Amino acid sequence: MLEYIDMVAVDPDYDWVEVEAKDELNEQSCLVHLVIQDAHDMAYTFVQRYQAKQSISFNFSDSLVSALREFFQEARLAQVMFIGQKPLDDLAVMLRTQTLCFAAPERSTLRKSKLARVRLYVDEAFQLMQKHLFDQALKRITWIHLLDPKNAMAFELRIACLRSAKQISDCVSAFEGWIKAYPDQIEPYLGLGEVWLYLDQDAKAKEVFTYLLKLDPKNSMALLGLAQAKARLGEEYMMELSKSFLVDSAYTKEVVEHIFDFRAKHPGRLSAKTLVEVAEHYGIPLKRLMGRAQRGVLPFHRQDGKGLLHFSETELERYYQSLRQLGLEIRSQPLPVVKDKQLDLFESDT
Repeated sequence: MLEYIDMVAVDPDYDWVEVEAKDELNEQSCLVHLVIQDAHDMAYTFVQRYQAKQSISFNFSDSLVSALREFFQEARLAQVMFIGQKPLDDLAVMLRTQTLCFAAPERSTLRKSKLARVRLYVDEAFQLMQKHLFDQALKRITWIHLLDPKNAMAFELRIACLRSAKQISDCVSAFEGWIKAYPDQIEPYLGLGEVWLYLDQDAKAKEVFTYLLKLDPKNSMALLGLAQAKARLGEEYMMELSKSFLVDSAYTKEVVEHIFDFRAKHPGRLSAKTLVEVAEHYGIPLKRLMGRAQRGVLPFHRQDGKGLLHFSETELERYYQSLRQLGLEIRSQPLPVVKDKQLDLFESDT
């Protein structure tokens, strides 16, 4: 018995459709290409072609064939209306998001409204993602957007699904679609900027975060994103770090200490140093410095066989000054001793 049959593709001129089906006896689903004609003929043509493609055949009951006829009727109706130059309206979308689920009839979409289909596919997308069936989940999410192009949940689900499937580059178009639908929302800009950083497209990340700060000037995540893009491009980034610190000091310190990459893509002249030398020069505890090196926030660029790390002096100095301004490092030095003079707390410095 069939488990399900899904509509996969519909010809723009309604000459053919492509469906995917799966049965209980065969492990793999298969695709069947059908010319749109009388629904009765389409049902029997599907049965013949499906049986020919699968290794284990079975009998299609009369009730199953009847359900298939009903499944294909909308394709025939859409073709007739298209030839007659009549507007298809919702029929075009309903046809492309059609499924019959014989294993769980409540999940079939015949005679279900657009809203009911959206709710069904959101639920199915969640379940498929939990099972790590990301391709199937993405198909459901695509159907949601066919039914409801501005569905905010579908945008979030698509991003989560693509990230889980490690399809990071595909997130770009997903975020751009989200931005097009909701140009005033903050989240898709943040996400797009982060993706550009992940893909080493720092100039594009800088452009996105700069625009976002016009919408929300006090957004700490955008300020840190812009600072990160500038750091990688070798530009001055301390102004953005300082602004972020004023907005959210705890979050900024956490990012700088554990996440922020202080290395430029094209550093200046590099010199070899040990961590001990860097720690002694800047008065930073060695254990703390080692932790930063392991987390990737210390701006060294490579290591040689002698255990020496290679630093850009300019970057190293900028890094230390950033830590000092954010209060993450304070060099402790003895106060100078002033002899034969009584300190006056009210004495002016001038």
